[in-house]
Amino acid sequence: MFTYSVAATAGYLTFGSHVTSDILESYDAKDTVVMIGMAALGAKMYTTYPIVLFCGRTAIDDLYTQVRGIPPEDAVKNEPCRRIVIALVWFSCSLTLALLIPNIGVVIEFVGSLAAVFIFIFPGLCLLKVTLKKDPGLFYFKNKFFIVWSVFFLAIGTCIFFLVLTQALIKQISGNDVAGKPNFCQQ
Repeated sequence: MFTYSVAATAGYLTFGSHVTSDILESYDAKDTVVMIGMAALGAKMYTTYPIVLFCGRTAIDDLYTQVRGIPPEDAVKNEPCRRIVIALVWFSCSLTLALLIPNIGVVIEFVGSLAAVFIFIFPGLCLLKVTLKKDPGLFYFKNKFFIVWSVFFLAIGTCIFFLVLTQALIKQISGNDVAGKPNFCQQ
C-alpha cells in the first residue's frame, strides 16, 4: 500500500490532472531511467503471466470439477486434458484481447480498479480474519484496534475500487476524460 501510494502521489504531484492511466507514458520515453522502468515492467509481465495462468487454471479446474460433481478419482485421471484445454483457451483469449484492444491504457484503467482490491481489500480481510481467529471475543484493545483498522482498509478499498471503475466506464462510454477533456487517442 505504501509503495503504490507514494508512486501515485508522486505522479499526481508531478503531472497534476494531466497524469495518464499508465504513468510511464507521462515521462519522456527517451530518458534512460524511463527505459529501464519500461524494461522492468516488461520483465515483470513476462514472468507474472505463467503464475497468473497457473492460479487461474487451477481455480477454473476446481470450479469445473465441483460444478460437474466429478469424483476426486476421475478428476485426477482427467486432469491433464482439462489442464491443456484451459491453458489453450486462456492463452487464446489473452492473445485475442491483446490483438483487439488498441490501447493498453484502456485495460489499465479497468484493471487499475483491481489494484484497490490487492492493496486494501485483501490485506484488510486477512487482518480481520487473523484478528478474529486469534481473539474471537475481542478482549484486548490491540485486537479491537486491528478490527477498526481492517474495516478502514475494507472501506477505503471498496470506495477506490468503485470510484476508479466508474471513472473508467464513464470515460469509455462518453469518449471523454471524466474531467471533460477530450480523449485525443481515440479517432
